[in-house]
Amino acid sequence: MASRRADSEVFGAIAHALLKRYRLIIQHLNRRTGEVTERTVSPQRLAHYRDNWYLDAWCHLRGGLRSFAVDAIASAQVEETEAAKNVSAAELERFWVPAMEFLLARRPVRLSCDFRRKRPAGCLERNGILSSEAIGKMTGATR
Repeated sequence: MASRRADSEVFGAIAHALLKRYRLIIQHLNRRTGEVTERTVSPQRLAHYRDNWYLDAWCHLRGGLRSFAVDAIASAQVEETEAAKNVSAAELERFWVPAMEFLLARRPVRLSCDFRRKRPAGCLERNGILSSEAIGKMTGATR
């Protein structure tokens, strides 16, 4: 599968919101319908799968966890006055495990960045979760 290009400003805003635990207001394109919706989301993870980046977030419009292709996000505005909703690790696992089992059966490569965990820079666990320090280095973002 070919990679799709994500806007660097959008990616930077997402990384900043993840590192600082802020909400984001995004303009997201639904590729199936062509509809663009404005969503307020609380970022949980930034994942890389099949050469593409995905934002896993709590969507305040839909009232649940969603994954957004970063290249389908036309704009992202950090809401520095609004703290991101915290979703428990158990809830994240309940949401993503069925999808992960399907995806991993097809191709066992997915990296995700969970900024709520603290590890030494550059650390990669068996489950593919990267530290915020490592992602900060990759994106040029700082705490």
